[in-house]
Amino acid sequence: MDYSVTSVDLDTNKDEIISLWKENFPDLPPERYDWIYKNNPYGKALSWVAVDTITGLLVGITSLFPREMNVAGKNVRVGIAGDFAVNQEHRGFNVALKLQRAVTASTNQNNFKFLYGFSNSKAEPIQLRVGYVLLGRIERWAKLLTTRRYFKVSALKRTVSKPLDFILKSVSKEARYRRAETYTIQSLNSFDQRFDLLWERACKHFDIIGEKTKDYLNWRYCKSPHKDYEIFSLIDKNSREICGYVVYYFENKVVFIADMLFLDFDSALDSLLCEFILYLRSQEVESISILLFGCPNLVKKLRSFGFLRRDEESRILVYLDKSSPYTDIVLNKSNWLLLEGDRDI
Repeated sequence: MDYSVTSVDLDTNKDEIISLWKENFPDLPPERYDWIYKNNPYGKALSWVAVDTITGLLVGITSLFPREMNVAGKNVRVGIAGDFAVNQEHRGFNVALKLQRAVTASTNQNNFKFLYGFSNSKAEPIQLRVGYVLLGRIERWAKLLTTRRYFKVSALKRTVSKPLDFILKSVSKEARYRRAETYTIQSLNSFDQRFDLLWERACKHFDIIGEKTKDYLNWRYCKSPHKDYEIFSLIDKNSREICGYVVYYFENKVVFIADMLFLDFDSALDSLLCEFILYLRSQEVESISILLFGCPNLVKKLRSFGFLRRDEESRILVYLDKSSPYTDIVLNKSNWLLLEGDRDI
């Protein structure tokens, strides 16, 4: 069999690309196409497809989604690698390798300073072959708020779960929290101009962080076809400025944190986490979960609030030119802050 790899026209090949999704990513909603391929505030996606030269059918795809990141105080254009798939009957013919070589060859001409992706065990060997570097495994941190789900028998829930939950709640850091007079909390439906000001003030605390302006946040979370996200914000009572926020979603009685930002790692972050956890307790949430890569200061803070590390399969890979001035800073895991919302879904 012979295959060619070519870039695609996002309008002409839309139906064929969605057809590839259905075979390889059956859970992706069709609405995702316009959302991330065409309406990304940082520019349209760049996509390549593998074509069976005999039948003319599209049998594989990979894409790059533009993103702005703050790297050592500078705004740079990067690409998120995603939607990498080859139809099963065409695997094993170097189709995947050809697709990934097309991606890496385009890096400089599209002014991407580097590429990053949340990889898996199937894609990783191919990406490593074409020059990606493994940075490390993303970590999942979880905090248990109640033990009810671990006791199936009603009698045990009453006699064992309640005392355990009381102890669990009593020893938690948020139990000792007293709200500062300067703060209030609010749930919001969208991101306004105040989030731009927070971004300008907070980004300096991180060496590598994806841009979090109101335009990006509204597109990423308020217009997402994937989840129904909610916004929890910490607000200065006097100025009404945003001091921190958490973007999250529910699955059953578990809350998953997709994104967060805060003015500092001390007062603002402590108050944000305490307020958020106390709010979730009032909603009878059973546990909280957050995906996190890098940022040792945030890891330390989560530990202090009783979050425990859980196994997670995804790993972070990056690709950049060997002569890049960003090599040293990009290849240091500790410099990064990546959360679930920094993925391509």
